Amino acid sequence: MSIIENTYAIENNLFEFFRTVARLSKRSLYSDKNISWVNCSPSPWPCGIFETNLSAESAKENIALVKSQIERGLAPKIWMTGPSMRPKNLGEQLLECGFVKKNETTGMALNFAKLKSDFEQTPGLHIERVTDEKNLRDWAGIVGSCLFGLPENDASSFFDLMTTVINCEKVSFFLGYYKDRPVASSTLFVSNDIAGIYHVATLPSFRNKGIGRSITLAPLLQAREMGARFAVLQATEPGISVYGRIGFTEYCKLESYSLNL
Repeated sequence: MSIIENTYAIENNLFEFFRTVARLSKRSLYSDKNISWVNCSPSPWPCGIFETNLSAESAKENIALVKSQIERGLAPKIWMTGPSMRPKNLGEQLLECGFVKKNETTGMALNFAKLKSDFEQTPGLHIERVTDEKNLRDWAGIVGSCLFGLPENDASSFFDLMTTVINCEKVSFFLGYYKDRPVASSTLFVSNDIAGIYHVATLPSFRNKGIGRSITLAPLLQAREMGARFAVLQATEPGISVYGRIGFTEYCKLESYSLNL
């Protein structure tokens, strides 16, 4: 794929994952030619506005309309931006309309021909695919505390949502055990020949042991067996070097903005 195709694949895989979860869980899903959103509240994920396609002239007017929907509880308060969004200065427009920047991630992609997987696994670590609700609860607890800031052992809404997805053939959850304690998580979402890697997390006291690399490789190896040609993910700053050593390349920046009510 070209740079542009890789960039759009990073966004499109994420958005298709959002739609898949919303459909399976029968949660709010809206889409027209100008904008899309999913709202799986009270679960903190997936919830967001995306695929914005507005003209520069009408952007502020349309943002104001969506803002009123958010204030009425009809749309999620997180608005996502990326290279495919229009107008190009969407982030600036959101700031002018009262939103605040929440975070920024780096979109990365990998050609499986360049995957580097010949690393030694951390002694005492083993990784399993999640197949039942008991392990799913452990997985959801790690994701909830590490990625969404939920109190430990209080990821019930996210867990309930993921129970509707666990049997989807496009989705696989992975749980890493260090000396039999669940400590790390990841997710694979395959759409066409693109493998999206999500929910990569390691409990704080078990970081810097190579566990993050191993929990990322597990879904990648499965995706390769399934025939995927490319993998995509969104990396926070600490993860960029880890994913780079596996073979991922940086392609774009993705941002999210929040309306604080």
